[in-house]
Amino acid sequence: MVVPRVGMDPCRIGDRHLLPDGRFLHQMDDNRGMPGCRPQVDGIDRVTALLTVYDALTDHSDTLGVFPSTERFGPLYLLHGRLLLTAWSARHVFVGDTGADSILVFDLNGTRAGTLATPYPLVPLPKRRMERKLDDVGIPGRDHTPTIVEMPYPDAYPRYGRLLADTEGLLWVMAYPRTATAVGSAHLTWLGGTRFREPSPEWTVLDPLRGAVARVTMPRPLFPIEIGEDYVLGLVRDGLDVETILLYPLDRSGGQPR
Repeated sequence: MVVPRVGMDPCRIGDRHLLPDGRFLHQMDDNRGMPGCRPQVDGIDRVTALLTVYDALTDHSDTLGVFPSTERFGPLYLLHGRLLLTAWSARHVFVGDTGADSILVFDLNGTRAGTLATPYPLVPLPKRRMERKLDDVGIPGRDHTPTIVEMPYPDAYPRYGRLLADTEGLLWVMAYPRTATAVGSAHLTWLGGTRFREPSPEWTVLDPLRGAVARVTMPRPLFPIEIGEDYVLGLVRDGLDVETILLYPLDRSGGQPR
């Protein structure tokens, strides 16, 4: 299958991530509203994403598939909306729909290698949230723009907020935070957009072959960037938006950063 690369298809726009073997994971979402592309929907809509693994040396792409991606309300991210999240290790690419009960596992050539059960259930959204006017809504593809919007909510929270693979090949899944702060789900995944200071401290660690092997409580409000054999590297922001990088030791015998 011939697949356009990032930036070459006007009806898809996305990101590329460098894999450990030097290839790139491309995630290209529908680019709604552009001339010749599918029109933008005024209400709740969910775009799709094309996932490929691209080798720049051979100009060859392997297709993982087309998956449901970001849930939107017009041009805005739907608050507590579902996302398509990816993570990668030296052997696997993990693909997760945050509203689904399973996470897909692929090898680096795009071949399906297994399925992991999502470790968290769907939790209904309290009806009182449906009646609130909300601010701090992000606009995809632009700088953050404060606004006031009356937005419908989904019936349930997403099951999880982030995926991160460690250097040992395990997948870490962050439980979706249930707090009083209304948040666009994508804000939980952006290193540059971590204004939300109430991430869930609970992560479940999944082995691609054995499933869940540990539950870990992160120091609050750490945003993990990299997890090694015996450390967790992460970012914190104080009340003045000053960023600090912290390194915590990780005791795998007990599964907890110290």
